[in-house]
Amino acid sequence: MLYQNMIVQYGSAAAVAEIYPGAGVSEHQLGLALDFTDQYGYSAFYQYFDNTGFKDTELYAWLHEHCAEYGFIDRYPEGKEYYYGTACTEGHFRYVGEEAARYIMDNGICFEEFLMLYDPDRVFIPGAD
Repeated sequence: MLYQNMIVQYGSAAAVAEIYPGAGVSEHQLGLALDFTDQYGYSAFYQYFDNTGFKDTELYAWLHEHCAEYGFIDRYPEGKEYYYGTACTEGHFRYVGEEAARYIMDNGICFEEFLMLYDPDRVFIPGAD
């Protein structure tokens, strides 16, 4: 439903493909990511999920400070949009394992920058020349 709504909003599947990986390949569907919020009731109505402002909450501050202890990273940190090609998504955390999570969070890098440390030619940067 989300994907179909995006096609209507952006005019075509091709336009959506430039900003969204498509149905069936999200980190959520792979079991690697969670969205956190401090708003009650979104679990039943996820298609209306809007977490704008979550980064200004105590919950977000705690998650951001402690996520690496549990192997998670703040997946789409603000200021790194160039690397992941979408808008910053507040409250989206991805599991990468404790060692990788600590490195990523301690160094203030995003997941794509971390992957580029191993093989920069295999990392897709949307819109890069």
